[in-house]
Amino acid sequence: MDAMRATLDALMGVNRDGDKESEMNRKFSDPDVCRAFLGGLCAHDLFTNTKIDMGACASIHNVSLREQYEEARQKGEANYDRELLENLDKLLVECDRKIARAMKRLEEDDPAARGYGSIATAIDTEDTRALTVEVKAKKAEIEKGGLVDPEETAEELRKLEDKRALLQAKALLASFDSDQEKKAAEDAEKPESEKEPE
Repeated sequence: MDAMRATLDALMGVNRDGDKESEMNRKFSDPDVCRAFLGGLCAHDLFTNTKIDMGACASIHNVSLREQYEEARQKGEANYDRELLENLDKLLVECDRKIARAMKRLEEDDPAARGYGSIATAIDTEDTRALTVEVKAKKAEIEKGGLVDPEETAEELRKLEDKRALLQAKALLASFDSDQEKKAAEDAEKPESEKEPE
């Protein structure tokens, strides 16, 4: 029953029956409304049922308020994108920290895992670092404002991010291939009695 009520609340709003006075006057700019949800992505909704599940968001998620926000954003009255990006960057740093800690634990617990590259070191190449600097510069340029064609700059930013993602994916695949070759070479050096059955 609660799940159905929550679904209806998300789709039609908490005041779908029109009987809650406090909900009738609610605006997207109210402090108890989730700005990340208005921006399009609340981090609390991302990793449900995983180790980094953040639980339910304490703020209000309402689709009609998101529509109000989108209208205001189109008019240039409000923009929570910077706040959303900052929150996602913090979440990314926290996830990277947890991954690094897990990799360190794995290397300590499993001697066979030593010597194999981690994801973070695999994708951290000179080219990806240079593209990251360019992406940050473009973001700063967009945030500063006063651009002749902000849409063109945003498109350039998207292309840079896509190029960086492609380079990181290629570096990760190359790292995986080299790890597989390393493992195969180590297995070939082992005596027959120590080899794992396939």
